[in-house]
This record gives sequence, C-alpha cells and structure tokens, in this order.
Amino acid sequence: MLKLISKDSVIFSLILVGSVGTFCGVIFFVWNEPLFIMSSKINAEKIAQFGDFIGGFFGSIWALAGVFLFYKALTEQRRDFANNREALDLQVTALNQQIEEFRLSRDEQVLNRKVYEEQSRTLKLQQFESNFYSLLNVYINIKNQFNINNGEFFKSLLGKIKESYSPENNYRNQHSLFVDKYLEIHDFDREKLSNYFRSLYRIIKIIDTSNFLKNEQKQFYAKIIRAQISDYELILISFNAHSYWGDKLKKYILSYNLLKHIPIFCKPEFSYFSLLQTNNKLLLFTEELDKFLVKHVSKYYSFELDYDKIEEKFINFGVIVGIYYDDSLRFSIYCEYDLKDNGIFLSDEQFASFLEQYFFEKTVVQTYIDKERVEIEASQKINNNTKEFSIVINSEEEIRLNQDER
Repeated sequence: MLKLISKDSVIFSLILVGSVGTFCGVIFFVWNEPLFIMSSKINAEKIAQFGDFIGGFFGSIWALAGVFLFYKALTEQRRDFANNREALDLQVTALNQQIEEFRLSRDEQVLNRKVYEEQSRTLKLQQFESNFYSLLNVYINIKNQFNINNGEFFKSLLGKIKESYSPENNYRNQHSLFVDKYLEIHDFDREKLSNYFRSLYRIIKIIDTSNFLKNEQKQFYAKIIRAQISDYELILISFNAHSYWGDKLKKYILSYNLLKHIPIFCKPEFSYFSLLQTNNKLLLFTEELDKFLVKHVSKYYSFELDYDKIEEKFINFGVIVGIYYDDSLRFSIYCEYDLKDNGIFLSDEQFASFLEQYFFEKTVVQTYIDKERVEIEASQKINNNTKEFSIVINSEEEIRLNQDER
C-alpha cells in the first residue's frame, strides 16, 4: 500500500483529477451566468455552493495528493539519508583501509629499520672485533717479547718490589713503600712498562667507548682481557694504579673488575703470613671471607636495613664471622681459645695483624679510596673459652667492594 501511494502515477492522477474536476466545476457553475456584465448582481448563494462543492470534494482530492506528495518527499529524503549513510560507511571503510595500510607500512618501516640497525650493529661489531683482537694480539706479543728477552719479566719486577717489605712496617706505610719502589722500577724500565700499559689501556678504552655494545657485551670482552693477565701482572697493575701513572687506567679497573683474580698471597705482605701458616688454610679462609664481605658490606649503606648485625658460621674453619651495622662498620671473627683448633697456625698478634692487613687490602687498596679518609682499628678479647678478633672501619667515603656486574 505504501509503495502504491508513493508512485508518481498515482500522485499525478490525483492532481489531474483535482485539476480537471475543478475546471469542470467552474464551467458548470458559471454556465449561463452574466460574468462580464458589470451591472449584474453576483449570486452569492451559488458562489457559496460552488465553494462548498470545490472545497469539499476536490479539496479533499488535493489534500490527499498533498499527503501523498509529503509522504513521497519523506520517502525520498529517507532514501537520500540511506544513500548518504552508505556513502559515509564506504568512506569510513576506505579510511579504515588507509589506516590499516599506514599501520602496515609503518610496521614494515619499523621492521626495515630494525633490520638496518641489526645489520649496522653487526657491521660495527665485526669492525670492533677486528680491532679488538688485533690490539689483543699486540698486547700478548708485547708480553711475550718481554719474557723472551728478560725471562719472567713481571715476576722479576715483583721480586724487586718485595725487597722493600719488612714485617715490622705498619701496613699503611708498607703500601706506600711498595708504590715508591714500583715508581723507581718504572723509571728504570719506563720504555717497556709504558708500552705495556699503553697497550692495555688502549684495548680497555676501545671496549668502554664502543657505545653500540651493551654492558653485558663490554663485560664479556673485558673478561677476555682479564683472562690474559698473569698473576704477577695483576699485582704490578695494582701498584701502577696507585701511582700517578695509572690514573687513567684506574677507572677501567673498577668498571670491569680487572683485578678480580689478583692473588693477594703473591703480594709480599700476605706471602709473609702464608709462610707462617705453612698451608693454604688462610687462602681458603679469605675466599670465604671475600664472599661474606661482597654479600653484606653494601647493606650498611641501605636505608631499608631493618637489622643491626649478620653472623655466619664458616663450617670448614669452625669460626663465626659477624658484621655489625653500628655508627661504624664492625667485623668480628669468633675463634677457639687456641687458634690451632681452627687450623690457624698464627699467634694472636699475627692473626690480628693479618686481618688488619686483609681489610685494608679489600676496602682501600682494591677500591682506590684515599687511605687518609679511612681508619681501620683492630682489637681482640677473650670471651669465656673463645677469642674475638674485631676490625672497626670508619670511612668518609662509601666502601664499594669490587665485583662483577650481574
């Protein structure tokens, strides 16, 4: 029915019927009427009848045609709205397709960029490794040349430095004497040692300044260098870093923990105690103590610390080692009344001196803190059937023990 009334033919038929009917009605009502005689009277009754007839019958047809036209206009408008909506939907679909294309294009560009960066990184890494291993080869050749011409070159230099050692010297003064002796030897063999340290410095620097390397990669290459350094070289590098000749190398020693494997019992001040001990018990004890210090010293500077001490038992030695977080950093080693029961063949005074020397080595010598800014005090006392050896450290700087980055 709605489709019928919206057809143009139906609406046109109604308009035509209304128009023809109105025209015929006019002819019928004015027939034989003197319309053009000015003196004649208008038949008001007939005009009224004519108006009622036209308005009642043909007016209804015109009104119906108007309703049909209005409905058709609404239908057309609705169709236009539908068409516009379809066009808008098509535009939205096209826009979404463009957005998807842009996204895919962007993803492709990102992927291409990653591929380019990876290729660039690979190329840089290849160039770096070529330079790195070339420098490493030069470094190794320099060492080998020294040993060919002078036997065990670095061992002989360390032997000369040992001549300045005396167990009667204070450990602080003794360390200064070692550095002074090293400088004397350095001046004598400056050409060889300068060549050696420049080569070592250059190869470490090329690692540190390669910004495309991740920190883990830098540590990896540094460990390759570390594996090439002999025990005697480590000790000489340590002395060099405590002189003005080693200022530049010092930061790399700390950054990459180059002296991690320094054999402290090859150093004159510790070899003295090793001879008194006659076995490797002190070496094993210091290895356990190293782990204890690395694990707990940094907690002293933590604001979240909610306890004031940590004590652990070293089962292999039968001693208890404690760290106490007071105003100062305090360490205590609780031993049997007779140290021999713990496998320690030093006298009480010698063991206290050894501990003082050890903590000075770990907290000052190996961290390169100004020794004038650190105070180390050793003490001992007897508690029932045990002996307590204590080390108290007061430092104006934070003590950061050397360790590999994880």
